[in-house]
Amino acid sequence: MLFRYLLAIGLMVGWGRPLAACDACGCSLLLGNWGPVVGGQRPYVGLRWQNQGYHSYADATDLADKRLGSRENFHVLEARVGFMLAKRWQLSLGLPYLWLDRQLESQQLSARGLGDLSLQANVVLWSSPQAAAIQQQLTASVAIKAPSGRFQAEDESLSGHPNFQLGSGSWDANWAGQYLLSTERNAFSAEASLRLNTTNADEYRYGHRTQASLRYYRRMRLGSSSWSPNVGVQYEYAARDVQRGYFRQHTGGYFLLAQTGLQWTRPQYGLEISAMLPLAHHWADGLVVPRQRWSVQWLYFF
Repeated sequence: MLFRYLLAIGLMVGWGRPLAACDACGCSLLLGNWGPVVGGQRPYVGLRWQNQGYHSYADATDLADKRLGSRENFHVLEARVGFMLAKRWQLSLGLPYLWLDRQLESQQLSARGLGDLSLQANVVLWSSPQAAAIQQQLTASVAIKAPSGRFQAEDESLSGHPNFQLGSGSWDANWAGQYLLSTERNAFSAEASLRLNTTNADEYRYGHRTQASLRYYRRMRLGSSSWSPNVGVQYEYAARDVQRGYFRQHTGGYFLLAQTGLQWTRPQYGLEISAMLPLAHHWADGLVVPRQRWSVQWLYFF
């Protein structure tokens, strides 16, 4: 069960000068983190909640002086369902709901609504025999994201800035792979993904994104339940956004994050709680400082 559940969750993989401050905003990171669940080799339904926090500054001077800037909290709740097409092939569909909040010195902004619909196909490329003492599996996936979330960017508006939208306004594609090695008590996973974005009707394109992660799991059994504390690291990189053919300032960058979590599984259920903290970062020319990330995920297998 641990092997199946690890596969299932593995690929789930800024205000004093308004315009400058809003250029440096962490919100667009959510657009680069849509990652459909891979449900192993069984149909499933699931819910996933994720929270990301950031502190953004108007310019380098405000950052150096530790001025107020803005505090941002972004939430995503995604419902997902997966179907088996064949023994090694699965198709999954996900729809997120987003609520975005930014607290400025004298103003609070918020946005609520549905995000971008995603459709993903997964295939098990190779797996070791079930009787093997060391279980291994290699999985690949490709996903398409449809522009169902609202994108209404206005350059002179804080709430209408491209980095404060519910969707990207574009058709985007994501490729991902996962290698999983598991024994009776231990498991390791390595994951990587690449997202390519297209230009939307407003002549805006979010930067292409890559992500890679490593995790270690230790399993403990209690009756029919399995408890698996885990630790890992995750690296994320994004190229600069492009607007009307020009690279946009205060966009793109990288994060290196430490991750820890706990999984609880039963034959038909799975629950994971996870937290991430930044180890190193340089996002939006250094003007966006990441804070914590939290996520909770629940799966039911048929």
